[in-house]
Amino acid sequence: MFAGYLIPKGWCVLASLTSIHMDEQNYENPYHFDPWRWQEKGVVGSSCTFTPFGGGQRLCPGLELARLEISIFLHHLVTSYRWSAEKDEIVYFPTVKMRGRLPIKVTPRIPTNACMVT
Repeated sequence: MFAGYLIPKGWCVLASLTSIHMDEQNYENPYHFDPWRWQEKGVVGSSCTFTPFGGGQRLCPGLELARLEISIFLHHLVTSYRWSAEKDEIVYFPTVKMRGRLPIKVTPRIPTNACMVT
């Protein structure tokens, strides 16, 4: 028995992850790209409503590979390039914001990486 439904013995129950991720009861404006929606909700992965790699028997076998590839990518991005904020001006009215929206300048640490920066 789950949420008032009788699930017969031996039946397989599958969760529709798209329905969970796009449910307005779980997320405000679910179709709007907003990576900051989890910023104040704690650790991503501890949520029952956010499961990008599935779960249980259907857990994506690429989960650890994806984490490893992201870690390697970020390592090279941070160690191969210098990051600096470009000069910008603060606008105080009607709200405080940056005129240029906080642009950054990316320069290669080693000249051979210059061909990778566009």
